Amino acid sequence: MLARLGSVVLWASYVFAAFLLGLLVYAFSIGGARDVATWIITLAVCAAAIVIGHAIQYFLAGNQKGPPKSDDLYFGDFEHDGEDAVRKNLALKLYQPKKAALAEEWLARKEEARRSGATAEQLRFARSEKNATWVAAIMAIATVIVAIIAYLK
Repeated sequence: MLARLGSVVLWASYVFAAFLLGLLVYAFSIGGARDVATWIITLAVCAAAIVIGHAIQYFLAGNQKGPPKSDDLYFGDFEHDGEDAVRKNLALKLYQPKKAALAEEWLARKEEARRSGATAEQLRFARSEKNATWVAAIMAIATVIVAIIAYLK
């Protein structure tokens, strides 16, 4: 449910930005919005709306992992105890066979995450920020072009 709400908020931010740009172009076409400050402020608000939409989507949908499964509860215990304690408990054979297998799997995942350097969630957030940065850059370029046109007229 929250994932859908996050997507709706993101698309609403895109619609809001497109609406503002449409109003700006309309005002320019009928002789208004000739000063550069109007364009810069409008494009900055559009970029901010998109970035805020991405942030809201990330917090509503990106952090959702669903209800915990029984294995996830063990992983939560392992996280709480820490890697050193889990390794020590494995060495002392303090875990039942199922929990020992899950502990080994958890340690392997931790090692893999350390080797890869970034989790999937971090990569998704980085990709989202990259997209927002491209939108802001394109808006900045459009601002420069419109400023040049307005200056030449």
